[in-house]
Formats: sequence, C-alpha cells, structure tokens
Amino acid sequence: TCARRSGSRRWTDGEGVAALELGHDLGRAIANAHATQRERRLLEELRELEVARHWFLRELTHEINNPMTVIAANAEFLTWSEGITAADQRRAQAIVRASERLGDLLQGLSMLSQVSDPQHPPAMQHVDLVRVVEETISAMTAVAERAGITLHLFGELDEAVVQGDAREIASAVSNLVDNAVKYSDAGHEVWIGVERRADGGLSFVCTDEGLGISEADQANLFAPLFRSTNEQALMRPGTGLGLGIVREIMQRHGGTIEVESTLGRGTRVRLHFRPLLPRGGSGS
Repeated sequence: TCARRSGSRRWTDGEGVAALELGHDLGRAIANAHATQRERRLLEELRELEVARHWFLRELTHEINNPMTVIAANAEFLTWSEGITAADQRRAQAIVRASERLGDLLQGLSMLSQVSDPQHPPAMQHVDLVRVVEETISAMTAVAERAGITLHLFGELDEAVVQGDAREIASAVSNLVDNAVKYSDAGHEVWIGVERRADGGLSFVCTDEGLGISEADQANLFAPLFRSTNEQALMRPGTGLGLGIVREIMQRHGGTIEVESTLGRGTRVRLHFRPLLPRGGSGS
C-alpha cells in the first residue's frame, strides 16, 4: 500500500521510485478515461447533428416542393392561355424554367440526403451491372440524339453481377451518363460500359469527348453544389449535386470513384465496385 502513518520509517529510494511510477500510471489512466469520455460525448453530438441535418433536408425539400408545384402548374397554364400578351407569356415561360431548375435541385437534395444517411443503409442484393447500363442507355438515347450525341455500349456484355442497392447503383450510373451528354457538343460520342478488373471486381466506365474538367476544378469536384469555373460549363443547366451523390453511393457500397479529365479534351469516370463475395461470405 502507498499509505503511511506519521512517524513511520522513511521510504527507501526504490520505494519512492515505485510510488512515483505508480502515480504516473494512475495519472495517465485518469487522463485516458477523461479523453475517452470526451470522445464519446463528441461522437454522440456528431450523431445527433447528422440526424438533425437529414431531418432538416427532408423537411426542407418537402415544404418547398408543395408551393413550387403550385407555381409551376399555374405558370404552365398561363403559357398556354390565349388571353395574355406575348410579354406576359415570356414571363410565364421564365417562371416554368426556373421552377424546373428548382425542382431538379430539390430532387438532388432529397437523393443526397437519402444516400448519405447512415441510419438507412442500402438494400444489398445481386445487381447485374450490364443490365443497369443497358437500361440507362435506353433511357438516355432520345436525349442524346436530340443533342446530336452518339452513345456506344462497350466492354462486358454478359451478366456482370455486383452486390448493392439496385436503385442507388442505377442512380449513380444515370448521373454520370447524364453529365457526359450534358457537357458534350453535337457530333461528340460517349462510350459506356463495364470492365472486369484483375482483382475480380467490376468497374462501370463512362468516357466522353466533352468540355473536360480543369485540374483546379477536379480538386472540388465532389463538393455539394460545386459548379465548374469553366464559363462554357456554367452555361449548361446543373445543380452541382450529381457527383456528390455518386460519391456517397460508392462509399456506401465500399467502392471508389476515379476521374480522369483534361480541359477541352473530355472526361473518363470509373466506378470501381468491390469483388463479389462467395455465397456465405462476410462483408466485414
């Protein structure tokens, strides 16, 4: 024991050193316990803030969406009315365009909230990546043709299965193809496909001949609401949320996203999915 009564013999040098070391150990243990408690409090506060952020985004999009729908419907009605002047009709058309952009923003915010919510993990199942790509091309072909852009399917054409949430994977693929078309010009081509990697995993690949992305912009590419500093890109409609959503989806699936781009020479984006685990395997 370290306790000593008054009048007891003096501690030896060895006993003093041992007592000092014991005191140091006890002090470190107390400091570590306090640090652990602080970390737990901070983690709990972060979890509460994350829950509050998701609640705020969900409520915000819901509350704005209702009046926006009313505004858009009435503005669209006015554009078809015969009793208004040409100037008023142009104003109504401007309202319709603005409400459509706001609708895209709200939809993007809602999706970003969903895919970044740790309390609602993805519904994991086997998903045929080739089928997702084919369905995306079918959905985007008409849009691409109107813009004078040709879509090509390449790479793996047989079943290529990944583990993931079908809806989220389709959203990630669709976002990238939509970007490739949006930032390309008439006469350009876009190549879309699936590749098998040496590690047994699969990658979705989307390559375009469009505007490209500067090195400076690539550093902020995945930040929410980030828009390119390229004036040509800023003239095209967008919310700045698409790539942020794609990154969140890939992180939830344990995958990665890779971007290669040169300003004025196009962009290649790869989504790298984890190799499919054998049946009965654990994802931990």
